Amino acid sequence: MLLLGILLFAGAIVGGNISALGVTIPTIGSSRSRIAAAALGLVLVAAVVVVALPSPPPPVAAASPVASGVPNIYGDSVDLAISKLQTAGYTVAATERVCSNSIRVAGLVRQVLAAVNRQILVDEPPTNVTLAGQTLARGSALVLKVSDGLSCAQ
Repeated sequence: MLLLGILLFAGAIVGGNISALGVTIPTIGSSRSRIAAAALGLVLVAAVVVVALPSPPPPVAAASPVASGVPNIYGDSVDLAISKLQTAGYTVAATERVCSNSIRVAGLVRQVLAAVNRQILVDEPPTNVTLAGQTLARGSALVLKVSDGLSCAQ
């Protein structure tokens, strides 16, 4: 199609017989016919060029040290909580057994803290994931407070 478009365009411009690659284009008579043939040739060439152009690659999200936040693992088992945190890009530095008046089953996550400054990242409802937890950088080390199943003395 590209070759046909080029030959039509060239034949229209020259206005006589031309041979290219063994193909002969006869003389195009009137100037209107030559203009039409030239336009058709350009359209064919443009169609081939447009089809041949590669589509641009999809945009790539910039790498960011900030994840979408610490997942809400309140009440999850320790194994499930660690799996969710690792998938989100965090590391668990330690687990601590604690009494809890809100979680009375041993082995469930009661709270998540930043290992560096002990800031609360995940707590009981309605807070759940705090603002600090929502913006914590990936790779940060965390401490899981895990219920021992006993209620705290009042």
